[in-house]
Amino acid sequence: MNGDEDDVSIRVAPMFPADIPLVFPLLQLHDPCLTQRVWQRRGMRLAQAGELKKKGVILARYAEWPGPCAAAFYQVEAENTRRKRLLSVEMVTAAMLGTAWPAMRELARASTRIATRFGCEETRLQITTDNPALISRFRTEGFADGVILLHKNLTSPELSKN
Repeated sequence: MNGDEDDVSIRVAPMFPADIPLVFPLLQLHDPCLTQRVWQRRGMRLAQAGELKKKGVILARYAEWPGPCAAAFYQVEAENTRRKRLLSVEMVTAAMLGTAWPAMRELARASTRIATRFGCEETRLQITTDNPALISRFRTEGFADGVILLHKNLTSPELSKN
């Protein structure tokens, strides 16, 4: 899995208000029920307008493309008395040419920079994948296994029991 696919030039930057309409198709691939109106409201709250916010979105773009190919939602949180702060990150990827790794790697690195800027001691990264090679690559970036989150789509008979 090493080679030319890792040499793709990816830029990462915060989401600004002008990016909100460009991000909508990417997010709709991840959440088909998301409406433009709902995203517009949420996007405006998360968009950067000056100083980096403690809750926002960072976007990955191919260097030659104007639109994003991946996004990560982040939030600075207080975990408990043992940890001062942590950065919680959920990655949403789609619209990739080839492997998603270059964009995910750059989003993870940008997340680490954000965590450092806000004095976080830990970054929690949530990705939706069962690809062991991709998970292994995150380990090489310093991430370790944490909680395993499983999901189940409920069937009609299960839903009708209530």
